[in-house]
Amino acid sequence: MSIITGSVDDSRPPEHAAAGDRPVLTVRAAGELLDVPAMTAALQDALSAPFDVDVAVDLSAVTYLSFEALPPLIRLVQHRTTGLDVVVSETVRRKLALLGLDTSIPLRPALRRDERR
Repeated sequence: MSIITGSVDDSRPPEHAAAGDRPVLTVRAAGELLDVPAMTAALQDALSAPFDVDVAVDLSAVTYLSFEALPPLIRLVQHRTTGLDVVVSETVRRKLALLGLDTSIPLRPALRRDERR
């Protein structure tokens, strides 16, 4: 698993931008997210971001998401009722849909290569 946490960014790429004109903090994770510590590490900056900054969680490069890794993501969704987008791979979307979480987490599909500029 690799984790890349971003800093506040005013450029707001469309695939990662939450609604509004506020700065956005993007956090990214790739590979396998197997447990609570892995997801907590990936979401650490997002969990502590001020509420005047939107948060985009980029899970588009996650190849495997275990059920055990979900509690920190659910906690983030409960903590940030606005200003949050979660960009997901099809693998992650399917896992969240199986659990019925796709209706309560603000998901955005990852852009395919041919859709990117």
